[in-house]
Amino acid sequence: MDSLADMFERKVKRLAVHKHRRLKKEKRFKWFHAVLILLLIGILTSGILIIVWYHQGYNWNYLSDSNGRKSYTDAKGNTALQGIDVSTFQGDIDWQSVKNDGIDFVMIRAAFRGYETGKLMPDDNFEKNISAANSVGLHTGVYVFSQALTSQEAEEEAELTLGMIQNYQVDFPVALDVEDILGNEARTSSLSSQDRTEIVLAFLKTIRDAGYTPMIYSSKEFAEGSLILRELRPYKFWLAMYEEQPDFQHSFQMWQYSKTGHVEGIEGNVDMDLSFLNF
Repeated sequence: MDSLADMFERKVKRLAVHKHRRLKKEKRFKWFHAVLILLLIGILTSGILIIVWYHQGYNWNYLSDSNGRKSYTDAKGNTALQGIDVSTFQGDIDWQSVKNDGIDFVMIRAAFRGYETGKLMPDDNFEKNISAANSVGLHTGVYVFSQALTSQEAEEEAELTLGMIQNYQVDFPVALDVEDILGNEARTSSLSSQDRTEIVLAFLKTIRDAGYTPMIYSSKEFAEGSLILRELRPYKFWLAMYEEQPDFQHSFQMWQYSKTGHVEGIEGNVDMDLSFLNF
């Protein structure tokens, strides 16, 4: 027969084993619980990012259209600004009439590079347009039509633009216009998506480093087919898309919705834009 000491020793060992198993089970539970919490946080975060990235908080039920001019005011009272973009093709513009017709901002072409020659030239009406737009109190941004083949050419486009705007009020973005040349062979046609993206980034970084807000302008088709959009996420985007409402899986802050708009003070058609920069 076992002694009391032996019985006590066996009981102590059983209690120790039970405690060890209990602690091991609790440890596994805590580990599982921590992993589950991290997984849920990851799912929620990813969901929020997807919602923000693909929908950006815009609810197109708040988009309206009257006489060919779109407007947007959401439930919080955020209202998209009404805008146009112009170049020498719009001729002489009565800027006070433009403002009186409900236009809040303008994007003015500063310069362009020839899609065949590669020559970089200022827009003939740039100084006249930006001076007058400033004088009537319109929010003003500028853009450059690019046909840069290298990052160095893109930086040249940026430096020319910075020199042109230094004496004017530019409170809206400085944008790089990259797009297809429909029906013609452009000097940039053979560039890869990686090359195009690096060229765009060279322009945007130069503008950012100078203290302005950089932006890229492009159509949905060109952007999705010829650029690596994930590399452009830190920068603002100006979307050209002539549909009832945008359908673009990339964050954008400005929307060119028509190229056949009509505004008082401008003869003929003009591009129409909405800006969500104030959201």
